[in-house]
Amino acid sequence: MTKTRVELTPRELQVVVLIGKALKYKDIAAELQVEFETVKTHVSRIRKKLGVNSKVAVVLWAQKEGLIK
Repeated sequence: MTKTRVELTPRELQVVVLIGKALKYKDIAAELQVEFETVKTHVSRIRKKLGVNSKVAVVLWAQKEGLIK
């Protein structure tokens, strides 16, 4: 079984890192200067691409990939 590489956009990667810092969606929106709904859309797409259904799973994936500690 081969591991499939997940391709996240640069913005999605930024969102993942900020989720890893335990920021709330409204704080991520402020940090990235985007709307709250935009952050929700990014997170939804990230979760779909990763095949997970929680922010915790996103953080665990990011740790495994070395994106966050």
